[in-house]
Amino acid sequence: YYMAMPGSTMSEAQFITAVVQRADCGLLLDINNVYVNATNHGYDPWEFILSLPLERGVQLHLAGHDQLGEMLFDSHGQPVPDPVWRLFDRLTRAKGAFPTLIEWDNEIPGWDRLMDEYPRAYAVRDEALKDFAQQAAAEHGEVVDAPNPAESLPPRLCWRDGPELPDPKKHLDLPRFYSRLGAAMDGREDPDDIA
Repeated sequence: YYMAMPGSTMSEAQFITAVVQRADCGLLLDINNVYVNATNHGYDPWEFILSLPLERGVQLHLAGHDQLGEMLFDSHGQPVPDPVWRLFDRLTRAKGAFPTLIEWDNEIPGWDRLMDEYPRAYAVRDEALKDFAQQAAAEHGEVVDAPNPAESLPPRLCWRDGPELPDPKKHLDLPRFYSRLGAAMDGREDPDDIA
């Protein structure tokens, strides 16, 4: 958000928590959005993250942003910046791994540049999980092996060396298009069939 709502009686974290609890749903946490809002409004992004119902976390999003004058704009049009990586690292060390998506919705670069992001996500996550496992073991007086990163890799990386991404603008039925795109990403459908 780019301005506080006049007359608000809840903080953003209180509002999100109330919605998640009343809807009895999971929390998708966009770490870049947290960083942008915290920077623009002058609060600590880590304290904000800790105030959320993380036990309901189902997915994290990582993305980049643009600087517009004195404000940050949550454009999802740049590489994931270091402060967002640090929050991702810190959250994983504190709470363990969450399914994570790297978003790039605007100013989309070539496939090779997009694929430069995922190894860093795995590296940050895997290093943080070692600490998380050791902390959890210490709390319970146990010796636990760190998670094996190879066991947590997806069975297939979405078109890592594959075709051009299909253009959603060429499809009139966007819900069906995105459903098929999801199926292609996890290997249930041939991506060439939806191009």
